[in-house]
Amino acid sequence: MKCYSISVIFDDIDYQNDWIDLIESKNLIYFASEISNFFGITDEQHIREALSRSISAIKQSNLPQKLHFRRIFIEKNGSVVEDWVLSEIAWKLTILNLPPVNPTIARMQMKLIMNF
Repeated sequence: MKCYSISVIFDDIDYQNDWIDLIESKNLIYFASEISNFFGITDEQHIREALSRSISAIKQSNLPQKLHFRRIFIEKNGSVVEDWVLSEIAWKLTILNLPPVNPTIARMQMKLIMNF
């Protein structure tokens, strides 16, 4: 019978959790902030609402949210701000849920639908 100290057990649990996080996040390759930058979105509310609708769609589809969305915090201009890392599915859903406030967004939404 092996005897482990509490610190070893916690280290093993942390290692396992880190490993699980790594596996679950391997497909999270896009940043929500990149959508804002790429499409020139200045109203962050548009991104937040699109993300919220996309997360709801994933949940209602019975897909595991953690495989498609992960909230992170990054440094921007000396402040800590919220961002999200997204899977390809989540990235596309978020773009489709944006309001078409400029021609670039509308064209990308049409392209995603036409390539479906």
